[in-house]
Amino acid sequence: MTRTAPGEATRARHNHAAAQHATGGRHRRQDRAAPVSDAAWQVYIVQTARGTLYTGVTTSLARRLQEHAGQGGRGARFFRFAGPAALRYVEAAAGRGAALRREAEIKRLPRSAKLALIASRPAAVP
Repeated sequence: MTRTAPGEATRARHNHAAAQHATGGRHRRQDRAAPVSDAAWQVYIVQTARGTLYTGVTTSLARRLQEHAGQGGRGARFFRFAGPAALRYVEAAAGRGAALRREAEIKRLPRSAKLALIASRPAAVP
């Protein structure tokens, strides 16, 4: 069995990591879409036929609602069993980060608070 000199294995790992960094990494996705404008982000709440509330974020509300309805194959798994959904609430966000933070905030609310939020500002049809 051959032993490596002290530090040799560390150097080999470092060189491998440096090579991956220089080439963009082995797992880098090449099919990413162009970044979306921050001005277009929205937080929304939809209600299923069973009355369950779902909160999400999107840049295209009409497209996202079609996806939830089963068109395009990219809807949330939640809707496969929950039935049709109706838009109940929409809120504009300053950017993607703000939309995701607000979505998390709404998801932490109890159902009664979500219903109060919906009653305070009902959604307009996209």
